[in-house]
Amino acid sequence: KAAQTRPATVLPDTAYVLAEQYRAVVKEAADLRETGRLPPGVVEKLQQGANALKPAVLGDPQAVPPKAGLRQLALAFQSVRNAQTEAELQRAVDDAVLAIADFVRTLEDARRVAQ
Repeated sequence: KAAQTRPATVLPDTAYVLAEQYRAVVKEAADLRETGRLPPGVVEKLQQGANALKPAVLGDPQAVPPKAGLRQLALAFQSVRNAQTEAELQRAVDDAVLAIADFVRTLEDARRVAQ
């Protein structure tokens, strides 16, 4: 029975983990900025990275058309399990993975500068 329910929960669970990862890396970046050990250019890169990452995870209601966040897409998928909601959630998960990876690289660069 677990094998039958697993596919229906993997994508929403992945979306949840990505959202938690987003919160963790954004908090780490904010903590690093608050140390005062970063040059203005590095602080600016962190801010640009965070601004690019946010819509990939949280969505962008101001976009045309509005972009749903991972949580919204996961809830839609759990409510209406069909190929469209699965594909939308999978695309959002893929985009979020890439955006988080880019931000983590920026964060790693900032850590090196702060040492």
